[in-house]
Amino acid sequence: MKLSSLLFLFSLASLTSLAHGGPSPFDLALQALQDKIEYKFVNIDLLHRALTHSSYSRANNRVLSVFGSNLLATFASLNCLDNDIDVSPLNLSRAIANATDVRRCAAAGLSLGLDMVIRVVATAEISPKSPSIVCGAFRAVLGAVALDSGKLDRAAEVFSTLSSKRSEFLTA
Repeated sequence: MKLSSLLFLFSLASLTSLAHGGPSPFDLALQALQDKIEYKFVNIDLLHRALTHSSYSRANNRVLSVFGSNLLATFASLNCLDNDIDVSPLNLSRAIANATDVRRCAAAGLSLGLDMVIRVVATAEISPKSPSIVCGAFRAVLGAVALDSGKLDRAAEVFSTLSSKRSEFLTA
């Protein structure tokens, strides 16, 4: 079967699902993501925004990504200081840089499949698999969790759950 035929059938199945009140493929992907991060959004619009690149909509993940990046820096700082209150400023700065590193955030985002659900207008310059786009979405998801729950600790729990290489993120 040709790719165009498969896409038509997928589109038809999606429309049929919507016509019958069933969840869309995007809704199913959001549910799967919530299962992976072990957090159910009260305000699903925050997750929609976290997974929307600025090329796709004016209502996008930029601010949530900045918030998420600062959360990662905070988590790294707390971890360092909890382990060694006398940590050098240089080692603390390295831990923060590691936690907020685009490649590491992108790897975490790819492990969640964010590249498959982020809404982006793909062009020659913009790809949903781009490390900066996947990293931005990963950071935005963490920011969205904190905002939705009203608790920074909840975002830290999600981050801890997600990161099988937690020490890689949080150490200098």
